Parts: sequence; structure tokens; C-alpha cells
Amino acid sequence: MATFEDVQKFADDYGFKPIHTKPEFKSIYTILLPGERLKAIIEGTLRDVMGRSINGNGVVIVTDLRLIFYQKTMFGSITKEEYSIDNVTSASCHINAFTAAIEVRAGSNKATVVHLKVLEAEKFVNILNQAIYSKPGQTAQASQTIGQPAGPSIAEQLEKFFELKEKGILTEEEFNIQKARLLR
Repeated sequence: MATFEDVQKFADDYGFKPIHTKPEFKSIYTILLPGERLKAIIEGTLRDVMGRSINGNGVVIVTDLRLIFYQKTMFGSITKEEYSIDNVTSASCHINAFTAAIEVRAGSNKATVVHLKVLEAEKFVNILNQAIYSKPGQTAQASQTIGQPAGPSIAEQLEKFFELKEKGILTEEEFNIQKARLLR
């Protein structure tokens, strides 16, 4: 059975530090199955989770067995949606000007999580896709999904940032930060 210390060690190794989801983080160990291993975790605003509108901060967890959407409200209610990794069909990351969003599909159901840090979202989606596509029979789908563009090209994003800088919406420093992030 997992302990809080096990979850804390994983978070430290993974580089996860909860900001808006400390209550969820402190109780993750209570929702893990015996022997279940954490693979990835991210916090953000859960928008639509498999057909349910949530609109609140929460965590999304990838384990070796499940994908879990987990949220606690200040009034004590808990939302926990979980899907077997075998039923998750795709995950993608969409990068906006300063944040990212992830979209996860399980059959015809879709979940969207927004207000994510770009690098954290990319890391999370990569780990989730590894879990999805390591399932038997998923190789062909993986090559098709991975080959599809996830959003605007780097050149298009640079052009957008340049336009924002020219209009005075971004400072020179903000423009350079975004440019450096894109060109990594």
C-alpha cells in the first residue's frame, strides 16, 4: 500500500510541487491501488472531464494502470474520474502564448485540462502517450497520432509573439523569453 512518503518521493523525483492542489496531493496515496506505480502528475484547471463540466483546480495522475482526474473543493466534495490506461486512446498538448492545455480521449469521451506550464504539459503528455502506445495493438495508432501536428508551427508562434511585441502587448524581455522557449 502506498504511503504519503512514497508519493512525496515520486513528486520530488518527478519535479512536481503542488501550488493550487495541496489537499489533493496530500491524499493521493489514499486513491492508489496496492502495487500501483505513479508515472506522471500535473496540476491545472480541469475543464471538461469525460463529459462532465468541472472548472476547478485539480490533479491528473498517470499510473501504470490508470489515468485519474482528482479534485477536492473547499467544501469537502471530491471528484475522481478514472480510466484504465487500456481505455485511453490519445493525449495531446496544445501550446498557447504562455500556457498549455492537454486533451485526453478515452473512446468518444474527452477531457481538457488548462492553465498548465508548457514544459510540464509536454512531459506529462509524453509519459501518458508512452503508457497508451506501449499497450499491445497500439503501435499503428501511435505512429499516426504522433505524426499529426499539435498546433501552430514554431515560425507561426514566433510571428505571433513578434506582432504582440510590436503592438506593445509584450515587452522585449517577454518576447525574448518566448522566443528562447520556442527555439529550444
